[in-house]
Amino acid sequence: MRWTPGGRSPNLEDRRSLGGGGMGKGLGLGGTVVVLALSLLFGRNLFNDLGVQPGVAAPAAPFSSADSAAEETEVQFISFVLDDVQGTWAKILPGYGTRFSPARLVLFRNSTDSGCGPAQAAMGPFYCPVDQRVYLDLGFFDELKQRFVPKLISGQWAGTMNLTEPQAGSDLSAIRTRAEPHADGSYRLFGQKIFIT
Repeated sequence: MRWTPGGRSPNLEDRRSLGGGGMGKGLGLGGTVVVLALSLLFGRNLFNDLGVQPGVAAPAAPFSSADSAAEETEVQFISFVLDDVQGTWAKILPGYGTRFSPARLVLFRNSTDSGCGPAQAAMGPFYCPVDQRVYLDLGFFDELKQRFVPKLISGQWAGTMNLTEPQAGSDLSAIRTRAEPHADGSYRLFGQKIFIT
C-alpha cells in the first residue's frame, strides 16, 4: 500500500482548535450523565435521537492555524489509514452477513468530550460505542516520540518485528537464523527471514 499526501476523510472530525473542557452541548453535566446512562441502558445513541452531540465548551488553550498546518501531513495520513481500514471492513464484513457502519474519528488536543465521558491525551486512542467515534489526541504521538525515539536513535534500544505468513511458506519453523556477537556489543544477523527495524 502506498500513501500519497492529500485530502481528509469525510469521517474525520477535527476538534484540535477547540481546546479542552466542557460537556454535552446544551445539556450540562447532569444532562450528559443522564443521556449517557440511558444510551447505555437502551443500547442506542440517544444523543443523536435528541439532536445533541457531546461537544466541547469554551477553549482551554488556543490552537493556532500555524499549529494546525504543522500537523497537516499527520492528519492526512491518519485520514488515509481511517478510510483504508473502514473500506477494508466494508468489503469483508458483508461476506459474513454483518453490516458495516463506518465510525467517525475525532482528532483533539489535550481533552474533549465523548459519548463515553471525558477524553484525555493520557488515555491514548479509544473507540466510544455510544457515539460511534474513535478519539485520538495527536499529542499521544508526541509523547511516544519523546519517550521512545531518542533511545532508538541512540542505539540504546532496537525495535524489530518478525513477519510470519505460514500460508506464504514463511512460518518460523521453516527458517534458520543466527546472530553472531561482536566485541562492541552489536550483533551480525544471518538467516532467511525479513526483519523490519
